[in-house]
Amino acid sequence: MKKSVAVGIAALMALSMLAFGACGKPEEKGPAELSSEEMPSYANFYGRYIYDEIESGDTTQTGYRFFNSASGFEFSFHGTSLSVVWQSEFPSYRQNVFSVFVDGDTDSESLVLDLAGTVSPHRRMIVEDLPEDDHTVKILKRHASSKNNIMLISAETDGYFLPPPPRPALRLDVYGDSITCGEGTDRVFNDQGVLIDSYNALTENVFHSYAGYAAKFLDAELQILGRGGAALKYTSNDCCIYDNYLSADMDVPASAFPNYVWDYGNFMADAVVIYLGTNDDYGPGFTAAGFREYMVRFIREAIGENYGNDIPIFLLSGMMTTASSFGITLRNVKSDLSEEFPNLQTIEYLPTTYGHPIAPEHEAAGRRLAVAIADLFGMTI
Repeated sequence: MKKSVAVGIAALMALSMLAFGACGKPEEKGPAELSSEEMPSYANFYGRYIYDEIESGDTTQTGYRFFNSASGFEFSFHGTSLSVVWQSEFPSYRQNVFSVFVDGDTDSESLVLDLAGTVSPHRRMIVEDLPEDDHTVKILKRHASSKNNIMLISAETDGYFLPPPPRPALRLDVYGDSITCGEGTDRVFNDQGVLIDSYNALTENVFHSYAGYAAKFLDAELQILGRGGAALKYTSNDCCIYDNYLSADMDVPASAFPNYVWDYGNFMADAVVIYLGTNDDYGPGFTAAGFREYMVRFIREAIGENYGNDIPIFLLSGMMTTASSFGITLRNVKSDLSEEFPNLQTIEYLPTTYGHPIAPEHEAAGRRLAVAIADLFGMTI
């Protein structure tokens, strides 16, 4: 496994050199404007997405739709500014909030875009007044599909676009619920030291979740399927990952909407993280034995069939449930699959202090997960 990671990193470096040339500059200038049809040659897309179309007046516009936490897009360009034309999917009372990462910055708070009240297609300036030079800008959703999603229609710079930058060498595919998506991570304490329980798109930050922190510690690419209320199987609100793992958006059944079918070949993960059960625990018909059975089936069908049985899998429990109860169930799952999936591990967290964990609790949990992944790959963090 250590050897395969090293080979992958070397391959990425080689591809990077071919794309940018020995002197670090692109061989050809790209266009100043990109339509959705031109984007695959100049953009990195993150997370699950679909290519879709919308009616706008008398015209039909096409673009890329992003649903899940940590999903979005990345451009490299020479110039001083970047703008996009995009559209919010849901009415204006739901917000779209993004973190913008400029030139390798990893702080999700450096530049935050809030698209409250913007529904129809419109142009939005992402960055401007940068030094005239080569730049890379990554725009990623901070919250889950239950808050909003976005459709990217076109992009423009005052200079010219460059080939997309190399992607991270390590890729994490994560399945989870509101804990994974970072719901309530950025809640604050009032003057009396009492935590204000405000849950909205502005206090939800996936980059302050355990998954976001783990990806940051590992310098990994993060893909998430899940949202608040998501369950593996036992749910009363149809947020069932077992039934919808083949969809780009777990709220839209791929069986009914073929354009939502997600091709696992678009994202060949190096490790899988599954943190489900908190909502199953009080779902209709839940039993520990039934949950164990569905988790075994999910790992075999969703993970094994798409990534192979040797892929590292991390089953997480705790925080908002009694760690011992789900810990036992997941240890039984590990036992059930020990011969088929030799790289399956479990991690049990202690209950959090404030219900939904806040950023410092997530950071500790993310570091523990990152250390376990790094140890398996022979990495240091």
